[in-house]
Amino acid sequence: MSTDAEKKDPNIIDTEPTKGFFITMLIRDVSLKDAIGDLVDNCVDGARSLVRDDDYSNYHIDITITPKTFLIKDNCGGINIDTARDYAFRFGRPSDFPGIKGSVGQFGIGMKRALFKIGRHFNIKSSESTSSFELDVDVDEWAKQKEWQFKLKGYEVSNTGHVALGTEIIIDKLNPEVIRDFGNATFINELKTELELENLYPISKGLVIRINSIELKRRNLELLTSDEIKPAYFEQKYNDDVNIRILAGVGEAILEEGGWYVFCNGRLVLGPEQTAITGWTGGRDKDGGPKYHGQYQRFRGYAFFEADDASKLPWNTTKNGVDLDSAIFKGVRQQMVSIMKPINSFLNLMKEERENDPSPQDLFYSNIVQKAVSVDIADITKTNESIQKTTAKVFTHPVVDLKSEPKEKKVSITYKRDKDEVDRVKRVLKTNSTADVGIRTFEYFLEMEVGG
Repeated sequence: MSTDAEKKDPNIIDTEPTKGFFITMLIRDVSLKDAIGDLVDNCVDGARSLVRDDDYSNYHIDITITPKTFLIKDNCGGINIDTARDYAFRFGRPSDFPGIKGSVGQFGIGMKRALFKIGRHFNIKSSESTSSFELDVDVDEWAKQKEWQFKLKGYEVSNTGHVALGTEIIIDKLNPEVIRDFGNATFINELKTELELENLYPISKGLVIRINSIELKRRNLELLTSDEIKPAYFEQKYNDDVNIRILAGVGEAILEEGGWYVFCNGRLVLGPEQTAITGWTGGRDKDGGPKYHGQYQRFRGYAFFEADDASKLPWNTTKNGVDLDSAIFKGVRQQMVSIMKPINSFLNLMKEERENDPSPQDLFYSNIVQKAVSVDIADITKTNESIQKTTAKVFTHPVVDLKSEPKEKKVSITYKRDKDEVDRVKRVLKTNSTADVGIRTFEYFLEMEVGG
């Protein structure tokens, strides 16, 4: 009777990885926050496939975190049973996977990597319009088996009677480092901030994401517009694969929110970005502009990369940065630098004007900014008509020569006197204004004693 060893071809070297090694390597280069972000991406992809006119207001994602369990639950449409069987839980994306147009996650390695990163046991329940399923996996038990398959705990094809369409994932037997982080309030706060930024666009369009029942903050994507100042707008198709849109101009004076915001299929991958990556090089040359500082806190730039096939987008595998070697990003960066220069020149004029110290009514550039209206960038790009009416190819603003006429130099004179004495002077001058008292007594002294 021959043994298995005797049946083996001596010319064959077995390169099949062990599951333990695979799991260890799979999660090594992803942070816990990025792993959770991958799970949220899958929820957002579901909502994105359902929304109309960029309205996410009917969809929500709830995350509950404790030192014992992790739960993420959404009402974003669920996962189809065939997709679950054939693609969603495969380790890597099969070549015949048709893909999800305009997605972020696309059922690549992200979901499995996140599950293994967080804990050793997970339960997934998902319902969509035509089917539902449940998957329950004990990772340690699965790792002992030779087969790489997951076995569904149950499924339905008709899905009759199911009302809530969405997915629920519960993970327990948490990994030791995860238990530590989940019990740390600082980690939870940092996670909230990171998810707020990563999902800046869908949240601004009504998507609700809650962590431990606390709703993430909504930040509006806006630019100031008026008849006098118009944001720059640029749109281009790259290789018929990637659509690029750039809007840039001025916004509210908030130092930590100024800079560039770079999105890939609606997912923020950079921003607010204030380094040489997006042109803040510190050199006033063709490659960039000045370093970012308080003078440019009103700068707002939004760059959108959109593609049906997410693999064409210029982002890294963890979706928290751009691929700096990407030909697409290199080309768009040059355009971003070109667009930002007239905006920064305008902000330089505002600074020069302030340094001349005129009275407030003489602050020409500041006054036109104050009169401008904040408009949501989605409203700006809603139609070709609104784009043409609200934007220009280059950021535009009226120009005055700040040096053409010498500015009248004025200083403030401040002093305090007894109220009764000031009231007596008011009665003589027949005025109720304290400021008027100061001006008229000064004018009297200037005329009578100085000869002004």
